[in-house]
Amino acid sequence: MDRPRGVQYGDAERDGDRLFTLRVNDLTFERGDTVEVTLTNTSGEEQGIANPAKLNVEVYTEAGWQDVRGWKDGFARPITDELRNFPAGAKQEWSFEFDEAGVVDLGWNPEQLTVCPGLPAGRYRFASAAPGFLDVAVEFDLVE
Repeated sequence: MDRPRGVQYGDAERDGDRLFTLRVNDLTFERGDTVEVTLTNTSGEEQGIANPAKLNVEVYTEAGWQDVRGWKDGFARPITDELRNFPAGAKQEWSFEFDEAGVVDLGWNPEQLTVCPGLPAGRYRFASAAPGFLDVAVEFDLVE
């Protein structure tokens, strides 16, 4: 499976120094299971992290990684490039039910989002999608 340049899996490093870890509570889920993802600043210093608009749940397709969420008619992804301060040792946790409603509720402005075309069985990842920032992701599977 091709992994895009710039995305690091599990541990995010810069210049040989580990800055973040990203962990998921399991590697295999069934529809409706709870997915828990934890980002930890392991650098010993305050770091900047992407804001919540830059987090994605993506599915691996023949065309590569695709965001499973789309914007309803009349709405668009906010254009935001700011970082949030993230102290040394701090943790950010996300928890969602692995179904359409849970994936939508994970995002900013969930009333503006939809899941398209659905959540088929396959390989997924939770990723920071902030171009130019240090991106980190974890992968997991949805089984029937």
